[in-house]
Amino acid sequence: MNKEIIKQKLEKFDYEFYEKGNKLIVKLGFSLDMEVEFTDENKIEIKDKLKGWNFLTGMFEMSVRSSLILNTVFSLILALSFLYTNLITENIYIGLITLFIFILGVFWILLWTTYFTIKAENFKRFIESIEK
Repeated sequence: MNKEIIKQKLEKFDYEFYEKGNKLIVKLGFSLDMEVEFTDENKIEIKDKLKGWNFLTGMFEMSVRSSLILNTVFSLILALSFLYTNLITENIYIGLITLFIFILGVFWILLWTTYFTIKAENFKRFIESIEK
């Protein structure tokens, strides 16, 4: 795969990118970057990367898949803490408020995970279409 052909297509479709060694780093917005690494002449590797201070991982840098695992673990910890809060309190409204906060958090995680996954997969398909 020719690096110059990909650069021309990215410029044609107004993608913001820069070159770093044998990589092209494309900015897709909302702290999502895609790295297109040219390892061999006929082989490219495409990776997604969430930079720090994004809507899904906060200040941590990681891939979309890693952020899904991180958020699942945090959600389980949060669910257990809400369950514990509901068990020690006798006020029904505190239980409803904690349930609402938990559902809102899960919705937030699902929304942004879906957004970043779709954005990354569409870009991968775009690069694969250039290859053909």
